[in-house]
Amino acid sequence: MERTKELVNGESFPLFGRNYRLQLMPSTDAKQDGCATQNGRLVINANAKIRENIENWYCRELEIKIREIISRYSAILKVIPGDLRISKRGHSWGSCSKNGNLSFNWRLAMAPVSVIEYAVVHELCHLKTPDHSKCYWSLLKSVLPDYERQRSWLREKGEGLFWLFN
Repeated sequence: MERTKELVNGESFPLFGRNYRLQLMPSTDAKQDGCATQNGRLVINANAKIRENIENWYCRELEIKIREIISRYSAILKVIPGDLRISKRGHSWGSCSKNGNLSFNWRLAMAPVSVIEYAVVHELCHLKTPDHSKCYWSLLKSVLPDYERQRSWLREKGEGLFWLFN
């Protein structure tokens, strides 16, 4: 199990399988927020709400990546998903509502892109088959032949993402 992240210079924060070192920048404007990646660093205002801004950064980056993945795979699966939501609650990686709305846990942003891709395609397949029947798993395998590797990654390492940033 990973340790809880500290909000100090040099702490490592993963994004899409790549680590960024935290760099807290002094600022006279306590209201200035946001994060940016520059030269392998995650740069943030040291006077801002650091944890909240990092979570928001993860949410923004994940939403962009998921929209790219949805665009690619919804065409392959011939499905039209509803709204997309990035959630800051719960331990579920993703869900698909009866209305076709997709929700994903913001902590997925810390996983490798292939794992995020699996989570998204998993939920997109539910738009065609709402259960986890043999038909469902066959559909998923037809789109992502190596999905079992990504699923295993989430089962083995996913819980550690919740301890990274409590």
